[in-house]
Amino acid sequence: MKHPPVQISVIIPTYQDWKRLKRCLLALSKSEFDSFEVIVVNNANDEAPGDLINQVFDKNHNITLLKEPKAGSYAARNKGIQYAKGDLLAFTDADCIPESNWLQNIAKHFEQNSDLMMIGGPIHQFKDDLGVPDDLFLFQKYFAFRQKDNLKKGWSVTANMIVRKTAIETIGGFNETSKSGGDREFGLRVTSHYPGQTHYFEDVCVQHPVRPSLQEIYKKKERIVYGQLRLYRKRLFPTYFINSFFFPLYNVVKYARHDTLSNIMKVLNVAYKERFYAVKILFKERAFF
Repeated sequence: MKHPPVQISVIIPTYQDWKRLKRCLLALSKSEFDSFEVIVVNNANDEAPGDLINQVFDKNHNITLLKEPKAGSYAARNKGIQYAKGDLLAFTDADCIPESNWLQNIAKHFEQNSDLMMIGGPIHQFKDDLGVPDDLFLFQKYFAFRQKDNLKKGWSVTANMIVRKTAIETIGGFNETSKSGGDREFGLRVTSHYPGQTHYFEDVCVQHPVRPSLQEIYKKKERIVYGQLRLYRKRLFPTYFINSFFFPLYNVVKYARHDTLSNIMKVLNVAYKERFYAVKILFKERAFF
């Protein structure tokens, strides 16, 4: 039985990131798939540049710009969900660059697999700033966005997460109290309600710029740790403390073992700096006690 074309709603939260949003929208405008809309949700107090949308999209595309005053990207995504018309909701971020066949491949997989409720794909890292040190790039290349592993565990990061609208209507949207980790919590709810109906696809791909400094990596880690604290508090962190020592070695063996010894040492150096920064936060918040 031939399925009718699937309409996709692309939902993009943004916070004072108009320049990179324009690049994301430009990539979507070159999509090989036609039946889609784009919903941009501004989560800041500033306004979009007046010519932003007209510069990127012609009159044949449907783009909506919304405002969400409640702070947090999950609140912004929920606002986008409220206005979405598509059967599939494709989440990405303003700093991402979807590949030209991203939407086409999303539609293909859902049309070929009617039982699917949530999918994701790879998020390839690239240097937005050519001055990014090699050790920071290599660390993020091997440690960031392990989507294949994420989907095996039942969730996907929202930089590249696609969900049937009917699933969200059943289980609800994102937890707006979360500042980080809400994608994991949401994805596990989908998987819990629809076991065996999530999948990773290598050809559903977006690009993402690496963070240019160790301070930016720390900032992301801090956001993740505080998000996990809100969700799990003490019961998570004895294990986290132990994993802080072994996880970097495990990741290097799993993903970077074919690289040079010099590059592996660079990766481990940044990995342990990031991990010990997280442990310092946990002790500060007395999360082990």
